[in-house]
Amino acid sequence: MSYLFKYYAGIYDRFMKQFNLDCNEHMIEALGTVRGKKILDVGGGTGTLADVLQRQGACVTLVDPCAQMTKRARAKNTNLIIYTTTLEEMDEGVLKEQFDVVMIRDALHHMEKPEEVIPLVHKSLKPKGTLMIAEFNWSSPKTKALWVFETLCFENCRMFTPESLEQLCRPYFTHQKIQINRGFEMLYKGEKT
Repeated sequence: MSYLFKYYAGIYDRFMKQFNLDCNEHMIEALGTVRGKKILDVGGGTGTLADVLQRQGACVTLVDPCAQMTKRARAKNTNLIIYTTTLEEMDEGVLKEQFDVVMIRDALHHMEKPEEVIPLVHKSLKPKGTLMIAEFNWSSPKTKALWVFETLCFENCRMFTPESLEQLCRPYFTHQKIQINRGFEMLYKGEKT
């Protein structure tokens, strides 16, 4: 288990807000209307984004391996479906073609084997489903500073450039688009092939 999230869960939301790292507006705007959609939030942590989407009418399932983080997500919104595990450890029957949208918000760079996660995301989406990834752009100095901080907190980090993120998803998703927001954050959107 990650030292960073296990011990900093109590201050995580304040930290993200203080350093302006919790901007969900771009992802919410790109999703459009979510009422009635089934959304899987992979690495959803304290449930900040999942809470907003559920209150907008989506049925949101949050998956995160850190019990201290998911405890905070449950406290924010008891209507969320929450699994304290990794996507790789989930029962395939729970995931198979269930979701309209899968989102990964600032979590892919923490995943030990993202090349195994993306195929699982693909399997969990309905035909023509959407993958949305908000991730820090390795080309940005702010991202490099964040990488130093997380590495000093004993966190395993694998940052992405727009090109490496697109390459990771290319075998499974079409109509790929990446936009750069606030200079240090990229928003990926792809459709299940």
